Formats: sequence, structure tokens, C-alpha cells
Amino acid sequence: MKVYDWAMLIEFSVTNFRSIMERQTLNLAASAYSELESLNPFIPDQDDSVPRLLRSTVVYGPNASGKSTLIQALRFVKSQVLNSQKESQAGDAIDVVPFKLTAASRAADSEFEVLRLLLQSRAVYRGVADCLPIGTGTKVVSPGV
Repeated sequence: MKVYDWAMLIEFSVTNFRSIMERQTLNLAASAYSELESLNPFIPDQDDSVPRLLRSTVVYGPNASGKSTLIQALRFVKSQVLNSQKESQAGDAIDVVPFKLTAASRAADSEFEVLRLLLQSRAVYRGVADCLPIGTGTKVVSPGV
């Protein structure tokens, strides 16, 4: 089985969720830094349009900087993807907590974006959660991009 036979997370972004007000992105594409290139990054296939990806990554920062909130956002999206079809109906409210320290953010949507690689194609999922009905997300698939 080749590495790219699985769906792999390339990038995850979240905006206006819990303690995150502005867009924050977890990018799993390898940088140009080449000192440990033989140990961590890998190329999913030989296509130049697919970035080198990291086998592992570390999220670090000072206390109260949003590390746990990023993980909660990933869990929220995972839960929506895995469970929304069987546990929710169209028209049901989505239980999402926006950034609460400004009036504008309390009234704004929470946004989630997942860029993943699947079988040599890239799929971008953009979802907006605003405690309104499920189904406001979009999926864009670009084969071979």
C-alpha cells in the first residue's frame, strides 16, 4: 500500500472558535529547511504539485495561547464529519462556541477549513458553523492538483 492511499491532513484552519478569534492555521507541509529532511518529511507521490508532508509535528506555545483550542477545533470538525449525518437532521442547530470577547465575534460565524490529500487528489472542505442548520459547508475536489 502506498502512502497516498490514505487521506492525509495537509492544512487545517479555524476562525472564531472558543479562544481563537482570528484565523489560525496548522500546516503540515514541510518547510524548505533541509537539515532533517531524511527523517521527517515525505513526498506522497512524485507529483510536483503535492507538497512534502511531515510525518509528525509539534504544537507548542505559552500557556493560554490556543493549543488546546486548536485540538478542540480538530475534534469538533471530526465529530461533524463522522456523526452529523447519523445524529443530526437538516435544520438542527450546531453546538459551536464562538470567540466571546467582542460583540462582532459573538455574532459572527465560526469557520473551519480542512485541506487533505486523498488518492492523489486534494479535497478542500470549508465549513461555517453559526448555530444554524447543518449543511452550510462546501467541498471542493481538485484531482491531481
